Amino acid sequence: MQWTTIETNWTAYVPRLLTRWPDLNEDTLLATDGRMPEVVEHIGAVEQADTVVARDMLKEWMMGAEPADAVMDETRDNARILSTAADVADGEDVYSDDAKFGDDNVADTPMGRN
Repeated sequence: MQWTTIETNWTAYVPRLLTRWPDLNEDTLLATDGRMPEVVEHIGAVEQADTVVARDMLKEWMMGAEPADAVMDETRDNARILSTAADVADGEDVYSDDAKFGDDNVADTPMGRN
């Protein structure tokens, strides 16, 4: 993960930070607005570590997977919806009803049975 992504979607990352460091103060984290030096300072104070160690701990945490709530953050919904237009074939009406495919009201066959 890049810190710019984390800072842009800060509120989605705060719960993940609290999962990793449960002793951090949520209000203090939210007040930092994702500014890395302030976050490192807070982690260092809670973990009783110097700035270099706290920064290394944060960078190690950043190596993890991006949380789903950050990827699916409400503030990014419009961009995600607009990007789906790339998957619509030329000439297809994006507003057409999927019922024309004919299997909306047909139950799926149980697995292993034909």
